[in-house]
Amino acid sequence: MSAVSATLGALAGALSWLRVHDAGRDAALGARLVALAPWEHELVRHLARRLVAPDVDAEVPLPSTDAVGVADFVDRWIARMRPSMRRDLGRLFRYVEHVAPLAIGHARPFTTLDEASQDRALAALAASPVGDLRAGFEGLKALVAMGYWRDPRTWPAIGYPGPIVGPAKGEGE
Repeated sequence: MSAVSATLGALAGALSWLRVHDAGRDAALGARLVALAPWEHELVRHLARRLVAPDVDAEVPLPSTDAVGVADFVDRWIARMRPSMRRDLGRLFRYVEHVAPLAIGHARPFTTLDEASQDRALAALAASPVGDLRAGFEGLKALVAMGYWRDPRTWPAIGYPGPIVGPAKGEGE
């Protein structure tokens, strides 16, 4: 990780300490999460809605990212990551929630912004002059897309008939 990324991560971490996220969050949600804090789960829900926004006018209707459970998938996926990768992803989450909105003139967290402002914050992140931030954005986009398109309800919209090979012997029995 570059010095710039470490500095930005530290700034995001400091801001996250100043803002109390988990106050008033659903205790049941926190109890069922494996790797994410409740505020991170909420952030992933917002990211998924903006990064994989189903076309409501599509010939084949698509389920919402919430209906598919993208944030729950990301929670389970992150639980299997190496601790150092989870730490870096947590820093990126803090950056997106607290610092990315500052780049577009908002002092409020990402999850409190309207959709257009969230889109602008993500566009600024995607175009960041800091390579680690651009790469982090691409990683978030890939993780969210994987969480969405893994669901069989999304396959008809892209003409995917499903896996050719069935489950391995012993699976699903």
